[in-house]
Parts: sequence; C-alpha cells; structure tokens
Amino acid sequence: MRVDLSNWVDEPAPERSLHGPGLVWGVGAAAPIALAIYALTCMVSARAVMLGYAGTFVLYGPNAVIFGISTLALAVLLHCACYWDSLFDSTRLCAKVKLMCLAIMGGCAYALCFRMLSGHWM
Repeated sequence: MRVDLSNWVDEPAPERSLHGPGLVWGVGAAAPIALAIYALTCMVSARAVMLGYAGTFVLYGPNAVIFGISTLALAVLLHCACYWDSLFDSTRLCAKVKLMCLAIMGGCAYALCFRMLSGHWM
C-alpha cells in the first residue's frame, strides 16, 4: 500500500519561538522584580514567610537572611535566562552569571540544611 502525499510541501518549517512577549516581560522582568522585592524584605526584616500546603512556615534571623539571598539569586537567574537570553544571543557573561546564581542557591540550601541538622533552625 502506498501513501499519497500530494499536499506535502517541501519547504523549511517556520520557526516557532517560545520566547514570546509573555515569557520575556512576565517571567523575565515582572517575576524577578517581585522576587527581588520579597528577597530584600526578607533580608532587611530578618523574617521570611512561606505559604505551604499545611499552612505558613516562618523563618527568623540568619535563616531568613540566607533564604533571602537564595531568593535574590533566583530572581537574577530568572531575569538572565528569560529576559537577556530571549532578547539577545546568550553570552559567556550571562552564562557565568547564571552558574554563579545556581552556586549561590546551592550554597544557601546547604547552609539552611546544615543549620537545621545542627539544631539552629529557630
């Protein structure tokens, strides 16, 4: 049996980019600004409130500052990945900034886990 492909067009497929204005301006600009404001609030007030399934979870003191630093690194990572990489070609500097943000978030996660296991959670 032979399949008839008379409607087949031998042209290159149109490029459909996922980098639309919603991604660039929503996730790349608005979300990082909101995250940065929340992170700076956590660092200045030394109090971080997180909403969860079972209720709210509150961190105080150095733990809140560590969480704020991690959240600020997440905001920078989102901005670099969704704004700068969408509008321009990815550069080595942007890649280095993203790797540094991931390292900072990993270090903050390690610090919070270490503080939790050593009994300095509150």
